[in-house]
Amino acid sequence: MHWLTYSVIFMSNPIIVVLLLTNVYACHIYENSHHIIEEL
Repeated sequence: MHWLTYSVIFMSNPIIVVLLLTNVYACHIYENSHHIIEEL
């Protein structure tokens, strides 16, 4: 996707973008914590 498309989506739906970013970030933390638990 082009950065212009991202900016248009962000301008039209900022709440959805924030929720998506939060969801991706939470999944990333969850996967990392899962690996840490497995290593312990």
